[in-house]
Amino acid sequence: MTLSNDGQVVLAVLTLSATTITLFVCSRDFWASDSWVFTDATNSTGWPSDGFAFVLSISNAVYAFLGSDCVAHLCEEIPNPGGNVPRVIMSPLVMGLLTAFPYACACMFAIGDLSAVLNTAMGLPLIEIYYQG
Repeated sequence: MTLSNDGQVVLAVLTLSATTITLFVCSRDFWASDSWVFTDATNSTGWPSDGFAFVLSISNAVYAFLGSDCVAHLCEEIPNPGGNVPRVIMSPLVMGLLTAFPYACACMFAIGDLSAVLNTAMGLPLIEIYYQG
């Protein structure tokens, strides 16, 4: 069975929403503190420089935005490029913010033992976060 593009989008939104809501609800009795989630910047990477660790961490996120570059190269072939190109470039950024930020918050609030997440025996920190949640 193959899903259409619309079906895949609906499935992705439903599973992401279900996961985010489940993490928030199941971990509601032992959420991490707001200050730890939003202001703490502990460097647990092993790199001695906090700045280098930060650059390494955002390099993964930058990879997600490489698709916006495609529109810039194809803008002469798009009808009404003055209005459509900025819309096409900004749409994935807005969609990413609306989906990734709540999910990241749910994951961070569900962490009860950071050392267990960083040193998980499975090698999959996300599974440890789900387990703690």
